[in-house]
Amino acid sequence: MPTILVRNASNTTHYFYLLQQQAVIKPSSSILSSCLGCGQVGNYDSTGAQITFSFDAQVYAGAISTMALQPPSQFIAMIATSTSGANVTSTSAIMPVSLSGPQPMNSTTMTINPLGLSKPTHSGDLASGTFGVAVPTYTPTTSTEPAKLYCGNAVKNQDGSIVLSSFVAPFPNQTLTCKSEQIYYVKAGYQAIGSIVAYDITTTTNWAKCDFTSDMSTITVTYMADGTFTTTTEPTA
Repeated sequence: MPTILVRNASNTTHYFYLLQQQAVIKPSSSILSSCLGCGQVGNYDSTGAQITFSFDAQVYAGAISTMALQPPSQFIAMIATSTSGANVTSTSAIMPVSLSGPQPMNSTTMTINPLGLSKPTHSGDLASGTFGVAVPTYTPTTSTEPAKLYCGNAVKNQDGSIVLSSFVAPFPNQTLTCKSEQIYYVKAGYQAIGSIVAYDITTTTNWAKCDFTSDMSTITVTYMADGTFTTTTEPTA
């Protein structure tokens, strides 16, 4: 299980949030990213406190259909939460898929009414490391309104919550393909879990890269007093 420990070496209490490297999704006109986790922590030497982000190594295909049109500032890409009792504002579906092996179960079919994803099957037409979602015919919203159907790569957090990490408003009657990697970025600041965040991985000074593509190690991220990050990796025993 990929695990990220975030420590604050500055003298100021800070929020930190996490996002995954944006998946390659085709066909698409605009790929969206969402916050996978967020926490606040004070100075590590003084408090001994740290933030732990852990994720299931399993790859999921995910889809969400909102019950009403929502602007991006209000859309939350949460598929499932660890608590109950929230008002129903969307329907959602997830399906575990495999990306490796001689015949990976890498292809699923979406249904719209009701929303669902079929048990995956093997498709030899997909590139290695890619999964596909066959999207049926449906009537998307107009170009002036936010789409209310989203599909893409989903991540399961340690508390059981599941969030669409990278996603698009899929084109009808086409197969959406998605290639994601276990690479995450820690940034300073507050973002609500599941909220759409700007994917602005432009300079190495304002984020910490956590790469789990080679193994499921633990990576410790330290936020320094000058606003930069350092990372250390502890391989899985």
